[in-house]
Amino acid sequence: FGTCNTTAGAYLYPGYTQFPSGPDPLNGQIRLGEINFVKFPDPDSPERTEALPTAVGVADCSDPGAVKYVFGHEALQSGRRSSFGSRASVFQGLKRWVNDYGKTVEVMDGEGNTALVTRTELLRAYLEYVIRMAEHQFKCKFKHLHFTAPVKMKTPYLDMFAELLPDYRIERKNALDEGMAVLYNTIADGIERNIFDEGAEYKALVIDCGGGTTDL
Repeated sequence: FGTCNTTAGAYLYPGYTQFPSGPDPLNGQIRLGEINFVKFPDPDSPERTEALPTAVGVADCSDPGAVKYVFGHEALQSGRRSSFGSRASVFQGLKRWVNDYGKTVEVMDGEGNTALVTRTELLRAYLEYVIRMAEHQFKCKFKHLHFTAPVKMKTPYLDMFAELLPDYRIERKNALDEGMAVLYNTIADGIERNIFDEGAEYKALVIDCGGGTTDL
């Protein structure tokens, strides 16, 4: 869950499907025994992307009790249209709301309808969209989620995710901060490429340049 973009993925073990040796029932979308990344639609490209812009746009708020949203690339596209006359609200930088995610904000759709919603509702709608896309692509239901978070703000972020998504178990004990996640990825890549010597010690300087903060 990044300031500018969000990615999601799951390691799908070989027993994930009942037919591991037969034709892939998901038309090649699933690679067993590997990490599979969620691919999101991009209205400007025929190809789906693994990075979803962290953005929410208001599609319809004529019914204040059932506001409809668009997400990611579609939300940014809506924002670009707003430069040419549309008044629809588009929210970016959602990650920075961690210290004030219960705040109420006014939203407007392209027809000029307005409504009051909370940042909690916007964040939940965005995260549930990501989860729905993952479940649709992998044809399964997720119950357990892991979020990386900035090291100095890990507890507030995990508390926020637990409140936003009460129907899911949020990993806390073994949750990785963003910098360590990068390091583990580098180690895994090195193991795959066989670049480490057995018994040798290695040191790493991890610099995480984020959209909102930089950690060292």
